[in-house]
Amino acid sequence: MVLMLLSGLAACKLTLPERDEAGDSNVTLLMPPQQYVGAAQVELRVEAVELHRDDGEVHRIDLDPPETVELVADELEEDPFPNAVFIDKTVRSGDYRRVRLIVDRERSFVMSTAQGEFDLVVDGGDRLDLDSDFRIEAATDEELIVDLNLHAGLVERQTDFELRPEHVVTTAATSGEVRFSDLQLATCVDPLNAGLYLYEGLDREPVGLGARADSGPFFSVWSGNLSFFALRYVPAGAYTVAWSCEAGDDVPGETSGIEFEGQENLEVEAQACSLLAFGAGRGEPGTC
Repeated sequence: MVLMLLSGLAACKLTLPERDEAGDSNVTLLMPPQQYVGAAQVELRVEAVELHRDDGEVHRIDLDPPETVELVADELEEDPFPNAVFIDKTVRSGDYRRVRLIVDRERSFVMSTAQGEFDLVVDGGDRLDLDSDFRIEAATDEELIVDLNLHAGLVERQTDFELRPEHVVTTAATSGEVRFSDLQLATCVDPLNAGLYLYEGLDREPVGLGARADSGPFFSVWSGNLSFFALRYVPAGAYTVAWSCEAGDDVPGETSGIEFEGQENLEVEAQACSLLAFGAGRGEPGTC
């Protein structure tokens, strides 16, 4: 499965040098679905997208008709194609700080694996604000990636589900793909509880979703027992990847710890693919 990808990440920040901006770009907005054991379906009906620049200008793209985004990947798909929210829209180049999704609450829902259909509400009523620094380069065809972290951000309440702004915003040009194999998740007593956690930096000590934002996971996936899946859009950088048999018991905001079964270091390079197999050493670019 592919996620772009990528709990502790209320706002992902790309550190980029300052650069002069000039001209417009053709932008496509992609939202990858992800493996998620907690629900059979999560459908987000998007009516418009706002891109907020650093200088305060807001570029709004109205979707007619609105776009239905399925956030949960089919369990049989190892590498599902991302949802295209809009394609080839002209956007002013430069530095941005927020993606805002305008959501139709009446037509957004969660299909629970055990209890049927529930309303899906988002932080801000009909607005989901995804704060993150990113750049749209001039005179390019840019793919902007919004990856929602369902494991950290989808919270079951008494009568509905809330989608919180746990996310990664990146671009295809500054991201690499990560493929995972030999995950050893079948060793879990309850394989459906298995999941993966990514942390920024090498040799990090893994912690669960209840940790402080500065020490918690960059992204997490409650994947269940998958022998292989992929994350298509991981921002270039160095990471620690850990796996746990208790991901299904890890609740955002709760401080009770979970146990981790193992970890490996991972390096991601833009426009390259890194293969990570637990027990086989560091995942490096150009290995898949």
